[in-house]
Amino acid sequence: LRMILHSLLGSVRSLFWSLLMMAFIYFAFSLLFVQMTAEYLADHPGLEETKKDNLIASFGSVSQGMFTLFAGSTGSDWTVSYKHVAGTGEAIQVCYLFFIAFVNISFMNIVTGLFIERALKLAQPDLETQALQEYHDELSCADDMRRVAHECLDENHDGLLNTHEVARFVRHPVMRAKYSVLGIRIKDVEMFFGMLSSASEREDGAVPLEQFVQGCLRLRGTASSIDLQMLVFRIVMMEQHHRTFVESIGASQEQILNAMKRLERAQGSVTQEQSRDLQASHNIR
Repeated sequence: LRMILHSLLGSVRSLFWSLLMMAFIYFAFSLLFVQMTAEYLADHPGLEETKKDNLIASFGSVSQGMFTLFAGSTGSDWTVSYKHVAGTGEAIQVCYLFFIAFVNISFMNIVTGLFIERALKLAQPDLETQALQEYHDELSCADDMRRVAHECLDENHDGLLNTHEVARFVRHPVMRAKYSVLGIRIKDVEMFFGMLSSASEREDGAVPLEQFVQGCLRLRGTASSIDLQMLVFRIVMMEQHHRTFVESIGASQEQILNAMKRLERAQGSVTQEQSRDLQASHNIR
């Protein structure tokens, strides 16, 4: 009921402009038909009273013509008024048929489409409702995965999963089907378990059950823009760290080379001094 009332109130503006456009179209065509009918009556003063009364009843005035056109295009038998104007000439017949086709095929469908589009937009839940529903869905999915993992994966019920228990998950068709229903499809279980175990602080490599559930939750759905941006950011940070590391290694290598050169020069100087001392002692002898 709330959605219906909200849609009705939200469509008032569209209804106003649709009625205004409809009135303009009916007024323009009614003015045309009244003018053509008046010219026909003026050119045929000896017209039969019955035909004359029918023409005046249908298009005797602009308001009467608008009512006739409205009735003919909204479910009433339009052939009745068409028969009244059929004997007045081909021009008014073509115009009348064109009006009926234009209103029923084009204009009414456009107006209906506008109202349907507006109603569908208004029927969408607001942002708070969507956020609350998504939060409840995530909690429900986490509870279901936690229950299934505890009942079917954790054999010894210690709250930890090892490689054997997770590998059994892949070989178990019922388990894979249950997690597929929840939106989890793990193809490379070894890589997935390796990522979870690397993030775990346990030395034995076991993965806590809650960490396994949280890792599965992150696999739901497709990658979002924030996930891609975080991945790009981490790659850029790794590239910066790698560049800094390479620069520091290069600077250290240059320092080592300079130290080795100084050491070689110092060794050369010592060798020369030793040679001179030996030469001097030889000369003294």
